[in-house]
Amino acid sequence: MSVLRDCGQTALAKLTAKTYGLDEIADEMSVDADDIKPCSNNKSSLMMPPVPVFGEEDIAWPHLPVARGLFQRDPGAEEDFEEPTGDYYEDAAAFEASERDPNWEDDRKVNAAPVVDPFAVGLSVDDGAAVNGEDAWGGDFDIDDGGLGEELAGDVGFGIDEKPVDGIGAEPTYYVPPTAGLGAPVRWARSSKLAGELAAAGAFEEAMKLLIVQIGVGSFAPMKEAFMNAYAGCRGSLDAAQTMPLNTLYIPRPTSIESCAIAVTLPLLRERFSVAQQRFQSAKFADAIKLFTSIITSIPLLVVNSNKEVEDCKSALNMAREYLTGLRLEGEGRKARAERKDEGRQVQLAGLFSKCSMKPLHVQLALRAAMKTAYETQNLGHAAGFARRLLELSPAQALAQSARKVMQICDRNMSNKNEIDYDERREFVVECGALVPLYSGEPKESCPYCQAAYAPEFKDRICHICTIGKVGARGEGLRVYA
Repeated sequence: MSVLRDCGQTALAKLTAKTYGLDEIADEMSVDADDIKPCSNNKSSLMMPPVPVFGEEDIAWPHLPVARGLFQRDPGAEEDFEEPTGDYYEDAAAFEASERDPNWEDDRKVNAAPVVDPFAVGLSVDDGAAVNGEDAWGGDFDIDDGGLGEELAGDVGFGIDEKPVDGIGAEPTYYVPPTAGLGAPVRWARSSKLAGELAAAGAFEEAMKLLIVQIGVGSFAPMKEAFMNAYAGCRGSLDAAQTMPLNTLYIPRPTSIESCAIAVTLPLLRERFSVAQQRFQSAKFADAIKLFTSIITSIPLLVVNSNKEVEDCKSALNMAREYLTGLRLEGEGRKARAERKDEGRQVQLAGLFSKCSMKPLHVQLALRAAMKTAYETQNLGHAAGFARRLLELSPAQALAQSARKVMQICDRNMSNKNEIDYDERREFVVECGALVPLYSGEPKESCPYCQAAYAPEFKDRICHICTIGKVGARGEGLRVYA
C-alpha cells in the first residue's frame, strides 16, 4: 500500500486497505472518489509474516559475549564507578577479578577428575581395599628364597634386552631414509661383457667403443635399427592411470636376473636369412638387399651360449657378405645392360657374380645369366666356360640341355668379341670397391668386420658391403660369446 501510494495510485492503495480490513490506514488516505468499495472476495487475507510457534523466551538464541573494558561501566551495576588508577597492571588484575564468576570456580573444583597415572602399578584408587592398603587379590606374602633373590637381583629382565624404544622412554631420533639402489639398466651395464648386452642395457656409448676395438666400425648409422631392437627387446610398458605416464618394465634373462634379455638372437637371424634367400630366388633383389643388410648389421649385437653358435654366426656373416656382393654385381650389370654399351663389362660383372659363394641353386641361376649374356654378346669362349661350370652342378634337365647346346655351338668357335679382364683359371676374389677381379698376389686391404677385399686406394673408407666397417682398420675380432 505504501508503494502504491508513493507511486500516485492512492485510490488503488485505499481499495487495498479496505479489502484487507485496514480501515485506519484507509481513512488516512484522502481520495475524491467516495464510492470505493472493498472487493467481494471473502478468501482474501493480509500477507503478514508467520507467527512463531514458540515464544521468544523459549528459544535459546546464541549470544556473543562482549568483554567490558577498563573504562566502560556496567549499566546493571549498583555501586559507584571507580576511576582507574595510574598502574595499568593493577587495574587489569582488578578487572579480571571482578569479571570472574565464583560459582564457576566452585564447580571446577568439585567436578575436577582425579589425575591417574596410566602406567601406575596396582588397581584404581576407587577400590576401597586398595585405598586401605590391602590388595584385592589377597595381599602380599613372604617367600623364603634362601638367598636366591640376591643372585637374581641383577637379572630381572628374563633375558630381554631392555633398551628404550623410540617414542617410549627414549629421546626422539631423526628418520634417515635408505640409500636408493641401482636400477636394472645400471646393474646390467656393469655386469655386461659383450656389445649386445651393453646395447640392450642402454649403454650405447660403451657398446660403440667396444665395437670399434673389436671389428673396427667406422659408421654406426646403419646399426641404429639393430641397437633399438636390442634396447626395446628387454623393456615393456605397463598402463597406469590416464593422467599418469607409462611404467617401464625391465625384463631380465631367464637364466640370470642380473643380465638383460636379448631380443636379437641367432634363431631370429636364421629365419630372416631364409626369407632373404627366398626373395633372392624370386628376383626381388631390393627386398633381399634390405634383409641381408639387416642381418649383417645385427650380428655384432648377438649373444650366444656356445662355441658352436659362434661358428654359426661367422658362417652367417660370410654368407651374407657373399650375397650382398653378388647383389651389388647384379645391380651394376643390370645398369650396364640398360645402357647397351660396354658389352665386355657386362660379361665381366656376370662372371664375377657367378663366383660368389652362394647356395648351389642360386649359383646355377647366376651361371645361367652369365652364359646368356656372354652368348648374346658373341663372347663364345666365356659362354662355353659358364656352360661347363653349370653342368658340373647337376642342374635341372631343361637347364642342362640348354648348357649342352651352348657348348656344342661354342666349341666350333672359341673366340671372344671383347677383351675382358676375367680369367676364371686364375685364383681371384672380387674387389668390392671397383667390382673387378683381384688376383692372388696383388696388394689388397680388407674390411675388419666382413673381410671384404679392396684395392689399397680404398683404405680408410667405409665398406660398401657391410656399410659399417672401415677398410684397412685393425680389430681384435668379433666377440658374441663370453
